Amino acid sequence: MFNAKYIMNYTEKCTTKYIEKYTAKYNRGSIVANRYELCKQLGKGSCATVWEAYDNDDEVYIAIKLAKGELECNQIEDEVYILTQLCGVPGVCQMFNSLTSGNIMYGFTMELYKHTIGECVCTEDIIIDVAKQLLLILSNIHKRGYVHTDIKPPNIVWNGGHQVVLCDFDWAYPISLVKTFDRITTTPWYRAPEMIKMVLTGIRSVYRTGKLDIWALGVTLAELIMYQNENEERINIFDMDSDGNELEYDREDSDASHHLEMIDALDLSKFIPNECMRDLISQMLTIDPNIRPTSDELLQHAIFTS
Repeated sequence: MFNAKYIMNYTEKCTTKYIEKYTAKYNRGSIVANRYELCKQLGKGSCATVWEAYDNDDEVYIAIKLAKGELECNQIEDEVYILTQLCGVPGVCQMFNSLTSGNIMYGFTMELYKHTIGECVCTEDIIIDVAKQLLLILSNIHKRGYVHTDIKPPNIVWNGGHQVVLCDFDWAYPISLVKTFDRITTTPWYRAPEMIKMVLTGIRSVYRTGKLDIWALGVTLAELIMYQNENEERINIFDMDSDGNELEYDREDSDASHHLEMIDALDLSKFIPNECMRDLISQMLTIDPNIRPTSDELLQHAIFTS
């Protein structure tokens, strides 16, 4: 299943207790796989944590993603497999080694990226360039037969200069006509309407195509445009009312029907003054996925060709 040219498994002769011990809690200074010293936690998701770590063998700093527990190890294995299939795709995070104990895969190492696009204020020109880069990345991922499903600022990192890299493929899936979800795992405010409707109808299936990523990219770009003061908290387009004022409510308590109402009432002219950019994002946020453009179609937009 894995490409041996790119993946080296560090298998340790341990029992499941090893997995329970080392996925239960990690601390700064912990040694993983007798090689990697954890230095700083960079991120924390639903199934794993990401750390900056020092590779004592190669004497370099890398990033390491570790499952939170034994149940999440399957998710790690799925992500490793997908990253091997996307190996060499420009703009996809580069994985180095998978980490296993017995027949259980509990983590992997990858190239270290310290800053996400959500951590800084971006000029309009930079946002346009980032949009083009991400559309090219998504085009290549979709042509390889996968959909990311969790596009958002924390999963997009800077790779020196203004080059971006897409990370966090733990909820990526092969593209197919229909996908049945046991639970909805993507971040709420970046979900496409077709996924939100699943919550309301109770029908746990959706056309699993790259159109899910296009919607989330539109929300992400709008968020970058709205964030113009690094001293203020980042806000999402669905945190605003029709007059451009920030709403006061608990995101976690907001239900799916309310989210759909906000999508229907969305007026991008309140937040995005550049007409050409507004048109690009408006196309990405087309409610009907059958009409929503693909990444290749969006790359022909006037904002990139003029």
